[in-house]
Amino acid sequence: MREGKKISDWNVSARVGAEAGALAAGKLLERARSPEIEQRVRTSTAEFHALRVTQRPTFVFDTEIGDRAVFSGVVRLEPLATTIDSMLDDAAAYAAHKAHFGEPPP
Repeated sequence: MREGKKISDWNVSARVGAEAGALAAGKLLERARSPEIEQRVRTSTAEFHALRVTQRPTFVFDTEIGDRAVFSGVVRLEPLATTIDSMLDDAAAYAAHKAHFGEPPP
């Protein structure tokens, strides 16, 4: 239920999406039921389950230095923004260290 609408119903969802995006409900429904979209949803669902989280929304942030932060069920901006800032700072520090001292030993 979303705003009193049963969005688990394909037709209701297509109507809501069409209104929100100024799209044709029929075309939206046709695209939503396509094999390509079904595969994307199945892949995304498998990725979600692989994270071993239970809440939506779930956000995953990865950096090139190997840091990872996973938020499951968090809907407030502040912890997400703080984590992103921290991860960017860490990545910049690693880059500065590398510029001065080179790559770490293997």
